[in-house]
Amino acid sequence: MGETLTITQAREASGLRLMTVPGVPTPWSEAAKGFLYLKGLAYQPFLQSQEDDAGLLREWTGQTSKPVLAFNDEPPATGWSEIVHLVERLRPEPRLIPEEASDRTTMFGLSHELCGEMGFGWSFRLLMFDDAFSDSPTKPLPRQVAENLAPKYHWSPGATALAKARVIEILETFDRRLAGQHALGSRHLVGETLCAVDVYWACFCALLKPLPEELCATVEIIRQSYCIHDDEVNGALSQRLLDHRDFVYEAYLELPVRW
Repeated sequence: MGETLTITQAREASGLRLMTVPGVPTPWSEAAKGFLYLKGLAYQPFLQSQEDDAGLLREWTGQTSKPVLAFNDEPPATGWSEIVHLVERLRPEPRLIPEEASDRTTMFGLSHELCGEMGFGWSFRLLMFDDAFSDSPTKPLPRQVAENLAPKYHWSPGATALAKARVIEILETFDRRLAGQHALGSRHLVGETLCAVDVYWACFCALLKPLPEELCATVEIIRQSYCIHDDEVNGALSQRLLDHRDFVYEAYLELPVRW
C-alpha cells in the first residue's frame, strides 16, 4: 500500500486505488482487500477527508458505498461482482473465477447469496436495524446510525421476519454445500481450489462471529453490533462454517488484518 489519498487525489491519480473504512471490517471491503492480497496487487488507499466535499464520491462513482476500487481512468468498480472481475483481469492468477462454466455459475450464485440484495449481508443489516429500533437493552448500534442506513436497505418492521429466514436459509445452504464438498475430498466451496466465494464467506462470517481483536482490530461499537441476539440465527452458524472461515484466513489471507 502507498500513502493514503483524499477522494480528490484518488480521482486524479493513476494505478490501483481502494477505498474502505478503517477500523470497520465490512465484509464487502474485507473481501476486496483479500482479493488484492491474494493477487499480490499493490494499491493506494483513499478516504474521505474533511477537505473533500461529501458529494465528490457520488459525483465520481455514482454512489456512496464502500469499497470502491479504481484503476487508472476506468470507471471505478463498486459492486462485488465488478470488483472480482477487475482484479481477475488485472492479474489472472491465482484464479478467483473458476474456468469451468458450471463451477463459475455455482460460484457467482453462492456469492450473490452472500453479497447481493436480500443476501446474507443485506439481510443481516436489516436485523441490525431492527435491534437498533427496538427497546432491547442489548442493542449496540446507535439509533441514528440505523436511521441513516435503513432507507438504503428498504428496512421496514415487516422485513424482519423475511430477513431472519434468509440469514438462516443461507447459513444452512452453505453448511450443506461444505458437507458435500468435504465428502468429495475438497476443502473449498466450489471445485478443488480456492475461488472468490471462499473469500466472501470468510469475510461475511464476521457478521456473526468477528475475528478476535488481536487478528482484526475493530471499532468497538462495530464489534458489538456484529452479533444478533437470536438463538435461531446463531444456532445456524455451524462449527463447519466457522472452521471454513478459519481455514481460508490461515491458508490464504493476511493475518492480522491490516488497515
